[in-house]
Amino acid sequence: MKDLDYTTIFFPDGHTKFLNLSISQIEGMKKLTAMFIKILFTTPGTATFQGNLGGGIMALTRIKVSLFTQATVKAQAYDIVQRAVQQLKDTQANLGIPDSEKLQDARIRKLDFTYPDYMTIEIEFSNVNGDISAISVPTFIRSAE
Repeated sequence: MKDLDYTTIFFPDGHTKFLNLSISQIEGMKKLTAMFIKILFTTPGTATFQGNLGGGIMALTRIKVSLFTQATVKAQAYDIVQRAVQQLKDTQANLGIPDSEKLQDARIRKLDFTYPDYMTIEIEFSNVNGDISAISVPTFIRSAE
């Protein structure tokens, strides 16, 4: 997997922060977290050497959400997370990486809608050693009018 030159963090109020962080500079759960986030946010078909790689979580930003479509959006979010899990496991399958950096499992712990503009997804994941970590992904969505 190619190293990240910069990690971009998007905040709900619209500002962004760029961190100069290379995946090769970290290890353990932090590295696993960075690899998972990278796959989760990669749009399928855009990775140079692995064209099918990518969870595509940003696709949810193009969906108009209403009370009637929440279940559909939740189902899509679950599918995207599971796709990212499977892709990371496939990527790590034949590599000699430490168990502390190898994904065991991940699941959506919480998914909340904050109308009119945000959805937050909390994802919990564990490595082969049994260590557990979680990330919270705030996603801008459009509310249906």
